[in-house]
Amino acid sequence: MNIFLLYLTYKYNGNWDKILKDLNDPKTLNIDNIYKLENILKTKEINYITILDKEYPEFFKNIFKPPFCLFYKGNLKLLNIKDKITLSGNYLTKNTAKLIEYSVLEWFKKTNESVLVIQGKSNLEIKIALLFLNYNKKIIFISSDGVDNVFSIYPELKNYQNNFLVISEYLTKNENSNNSDISTYRLLAALSDKLILYSLYKSKSFFKLIDAFLDLGKDVCAFPNVDNDNDNIINNLINDGANVVTSLT
Repeated sequence: MNIFLLYLTYKYNGNWDKILKDLNDPKTLNIDNIYKLENILKTKEINYITILDKEYPEFFKNIFKPPFCLFYKGNLKLLNIKDKITLSGNYLTKNTAKLIEYSVLEWFKKTNESVLVIQGKSNLEIKIALLFLNYNKKIIFISSDGVDNVFSIYPELKNYQNNFLVISEYLTKNENSNNSDISTYRLLAALSDKLILYSLYKSKSFFKLIDAFLDLGKDVCAFPNVDNDNDNIINNLINDGANVVTSLT
């Protein structure tokens, strides 16, 4: 059954409804197609886990349309660490960057074991992740563009094998970017204890990310606008009820 879930996830590139439709009306699998898929995964050194595996996290099982299969590279055991936060934003000034670096490092120091969770799609956030990986900290990437796409942009991630994990519902880049982003947000919200935003420039996608956390009853926090940047509306979010933070501890 696992191989069936793997193949359907690949065939429909993570489209949950199409996968379910085929599960309700099973068809004979072409063994050659399965061998080809297994060779692709082996060549790219990509692993997978299905909802039937004992290692599949409960917090993913409980979300809307839980993924039938997840592709990953890195240390899957990072999912078991309890203290996890998502850090996100769409612009980073020098002042905010210094504040984030200090705050995250202090948070790592004061927690026995913790993981920073980010979207694997944003070049900005991957650069932030690389900064903390250089400090020997643990990072989980949730990618809406497939596992391998992250490595094609930042191949140096392979140097941090035990301290990172890249997860995606998609083996390859999903052309329907909006739907894949929304799907990724529900994984971020399920995985993390809270969302911390360091900036918020007008973007519908970020409000959908915020909604995903609120729908699961998770805290939404924000660093204040320390640069008096009129385009950064993060203070509006704080006025609407987001918890203001100057550190993560």
